[in-house]
Amino acid sequence: MRKILLVIILCTPLLSSCWDRTEMQDLSIITAAAIDVIKDEKIRISVQIFIPRSIASGTTGEDPSLGYTFVREGEGDSLGEAIGMLQMNVPRELFWGQCKIYIFGRKMAESGIREGIDYLARHPGPRGGSYLYVSEGDGKELLMLVPPLERFSGEALRKLTKDEIGMITNVRDVDMDLMEEGESTSMPLIKVLKSKENARKSHETIPVINGTAIFKKDKMVDS
Repeated sequence: MRKILLVIILCTPLLSSCWDRTEMQDLSIITAAAIDVIKDEKIRISVQIFIPRSIASGTTGEDPSLGYTFVREGEGDSLGEAIGMLQMNVPRELFWGQCKIYIFGRKMAESGIREGIDYLARHPGPRGGSYLYVSEGDGKELLMLVPPLERFSGEALRKLTKDEIGMITNVRDVDMDLMEEGESTSMPLIKVLKSKENARKSHETIPVINGTAIFKKDKMVDS
């Protein structure tokens, strides 16, 4: 009987908490990501990371125009290697669960998106319902925009997509399309909206939908 009680006492602390959980203050929350091909055919992944202290900017006197996010990147010969380098450039563990926006740069889209789609569809972090886009230039450029009304460009693009009457494409849809016999799919083509206000800085604007990127197999062939 004493042995049983001893076992119960020793096991109780293990049953009363989550021993392997990660606290929120130890995570880097990704709000949007961009995948580009750069020089020497290397892959670059850039992520827009939310700044937790910006939640209280209205009461601390911080200037919201400074932005609610910052951008970090990683480079490698493959997407997996690039993500590994990205994690080395961020002091906290990357959290992909809140990332609803993934942007392929035009050069990346033209060279092939299969590796990127496979990663997003198979990795446990990204969500299958996350939206996919192709940028007219480098995807990273859109992550660095500071929208006048929204907290960050990823949020502005998500709201624009939900309000837009037209095509909405997510990871799950594209993965299924590329596995079908036709091996073709499409995504919204986006660009930086050029502001006509002289007083506004060039990065203080939003991404907008500017057409459709057409894919045959996993490569962009028309827009």
